[in-house]
Amino acid sequence: TSFAYFTTFLVYAFSIKSGAGMVNAIVLLPLQLFILTSIVRFKVPRKIDKLTIAAAITLFICAVILPRKEIFFMIVSIMSFVGLLLQLLEMIHTKTSANIALSFPLNFTIVSIVWVVYGAAIGDWFLAGASGASALAYLSTTALWFKYRF
Repeated sequence: TSFAYFTTFLVYAFSIKSGAGMVNAIVLLPLQLFILTSIVRFKVPRKIDKLTIAAAITLFICAVILPRKEIFFMIVSIMSFVGLLLQLLEMIHTKTSANIALSFPLNFTIVSIVWVVYGAAIGDWFLAGASGASALAYLSTTALWFKYRF
């Protein structure tokens, strides 16, 4: 879902003429593409994985060709947030953080907080609110990482 998020965010940022958004998406897309390629190459995709990829491709195409780009950005943001919440639930259920690198939630906590500030500064309250919710989820992931490691 991260790759879908960044590609759709790039389209959204371009549509609202947000240089910061475009740079953010362009800088992070190669890493997301590398991760996606590695997952596809080394992991046998399950049915849910294939459905997620199909949904992501469909959303991206719709975001490119249809006029209301913010709707598709909102949908993919919600999908990404649900994926993040599922990770939290898995950590709570298994009581382990072994499958999470600490750098991931720490980095995205900081990035999300910066996007809250930016969203508020430009008056984009959806961006600020969605980023705030993500920051809380990433902060919770970080807290659980420490709880289950020590």
